[in-house]
Amino acid sequence: EKENYNPRVRPYTKLNEVSEEIRNEKIKENPHYGKVVCSCEKVTLGEIEDLFSRSVPPSTVKGVKRRIRAGFGKCQGGFCSPVVTLLLAKHLGVNPTEIKWDRDGSEILLEEVKA
Repeated sequence: EKENYNPRVRPYTKLNEVSEEIRNEKIKENPHYGKVVCSCEKVTLGEIEDLFSRSVPPSTVKGVKRRIRAGFGKCQGGFCSPVVTLLLAKHLGVNPTEIKWDRDGSEILLEEVKA
C-alpha cells in the first residue's frame, strides 16, 4: 500500500450546476471563472485551469471533453476545440501542432501557416 495515497478525489467545480451566489464567489476568487470557453456547456477558463492542476491532467482534447464536457454541446466542439487546443499546448509546453484529439495519429493541426 502507498503511504501517501489519498482516497478522496477533489470534486470538479461545475459552475453551471451551482447557485448564482456560489458562482459569483468563485468569480471573485478567480476572474477566469467568469470567462466562458465552451458556450454550449458553459465551461469556463477557470474550470479548465482547475482541470490542469489535477494529479492526472488531460493530455488530449478528448480528455478535456470527457472530464468537464467542453465540446459536448450542440456545436460538438466546433467553437471551443481551438481554444482548448491552445490551452492544452500552453499547459503542456508544446507546439499546438502536437496536440492530439485522442491517440497517436489524431493530431488536430497538421502544420503552422504564415500569417
